[in-house]
Formats: sequence, structure tokens, C-alpha cells
Amino acid sequence: MIRQKKWHLILFLCCLLLIGCSTAVEKEAEAAAAVEEEAVVSDESVEEPSVVEDTSSQEESKWTASSPVAKFTDEDIAFLEISCSGSDEEIADCIKDWQSDNFTFCVGSDGEDLIPECSYFLEYNEILPGIMTSNDVIYNNRIDDKIAGICMDYAAVYCSIAEYYGLECRVMRSTTHYCDEMYCDEEDEAGWMIFDYMAFQPLLSQNGLDFSLDAINSVVEDNWAHYWAEVMIDGEWEFRDASARDTADRYARGEAVVVDWAEMDKSDEMTVFMSE
Repeated sequence: MIRQKKWHLILFLCCLLLIGCSTAVEKEAEAAAAVEEEAVVSDESVEEPSVVEDTSSQEESKWTASSPVAKFTDEDIAFLEISCSGSDEEIADCIKDWQSDNFTFCVGSDGEDLIPECSYFLEYNEILPGIMTSNDVIYNNRIDDKIAGICMDYAAVYCSIAEYYGLECRVMRSTTHYCDEMYCDEEDEAGWMIFDYMAFQPLLSQNGLDFSLDAINSVVEDNWAHYWAEVMIDGEWEFRDASARDTADRYARGEAVVVDWAEMDKSDEMTVFMSE
């Protein structure tokens, strides 16, 4: 009877051992499966790195070219003390006569600028059109009691006044450059000096631009020889130019074109230069 109980006890212990082994194997399998599942989920959550396109060579400027012909207000016209009336032709002639009396051509007979600001309006607008306007000219460029400027200053201010009076106006230019018509030696080659750049910096900063002197000199070319205004009278374009006497000859030679301000813009070229 005692032997039989021992045998039953042995059988009972063997069963417990088998059950324990089975449970351990199951837990080990479950743990392995969980690890495998976690690895799969982890793989699925990893994204492929995005490919960033290199646009350093495709940068565009923050500058948008525009016409330097400002829209004059009643206050501007009152400041200029100009009063014109009559037909379109009479108004057009009135503006020209007013410019003859109230403008000073600020380049002397020796070719030297009479004031430092004399050529800035033209030079600035030949690389960044619109960064300086006819409004700046009438208030800031002065010699004694007269407005100081050269051909582009005359043309832009003329058009601002003409448009105020309801006339259609546009700025024209020659097809020749300054050095095509005047003797230029090596010292006259296109390019800005440091004092030109320092005078320009405030305008650059006001417009969020940071072009360097080297960037500017990489695009500066010889200036166009002449600018003037054309006004629409009785359905025909007619020029009015108080700054020069040879404008009619340019038409006769076929050397007159409408200024394309966007085409004159050099901002994208300077932006590329700055990124290199």
C-alpha cells in the first residue's frame, strides 16, 4: 500500500514537471513572437529620408522691377508749382516749358557731375528699375531752387506730371550707349566706386536687399546714351524733351525704342553672383 502511494506520487510529480515545461515553452514562444511583431512595426514606422532639391543655383531675387515713373498727387503738383490746362497738346507743351524753367541739367560742359547725386537716378534704375522714382527726384535732387537731373530724370518727371493731367506717356531711350557717342578711355569704363555703393546702401537696406559692390559691378554696363518722354496727342506719339536738342535726329536714324523696365532689371543676375 505504501509502495502504491509512492508510485502515485511519482506519477503526480512527473505530470507537474511536464505541465511546467509546456508552460515555459509557450511563454518563450509568445515572447519571441512579440519581439518579432515589434520589429516589424518599428520597420514600418521608419520613413525614407526626403530628397532635398538643391536650388542654390536657381535662386531668384526678392526684387520686382517696376517703372520709376511715380504717380504724382495733388500735393506733389502743388509743391512743383506747375499749372497746365487746355488741349492735350497745350498741356504737353506746358510741361516741357515748365521743365525748361525749373530743371537744371546737372552735368557740366566738361562732363563732370555738378552734384554727387546727379547720375544716381539713371544708374540705379538701369540695374534695379523702380528702386528710385520721380518722386525722389523732385524732393531730393536740387541745385538752389531747381530740380537737378539728367535725361532720365527729365523723362520720368515729365511722365509723372503728364499722367497726372490725364495724358498717356512713356519713357523712351536711345539704342546706343554713352561711349558709342562720346570718347571714353579706360578710366571711363563702366563700374561703381565705393562711395557710389555707400550712397546706394540705404536704398538696398530699405528694400531688403544686400547686393555687394562686386555683385553690382558684375552687371553694370555702359549707360544708354539718352532717355526722353513721349506723350500721346490726338492718337499719335510725340516726343517732348527739355533735356536735349538732338532727339529728333535719333528718330531719323531709327535709334529710339520704348524702355522695357523688366528687361533692364539685373536683380536675378546679382542674386546668382551672391550665391556663388
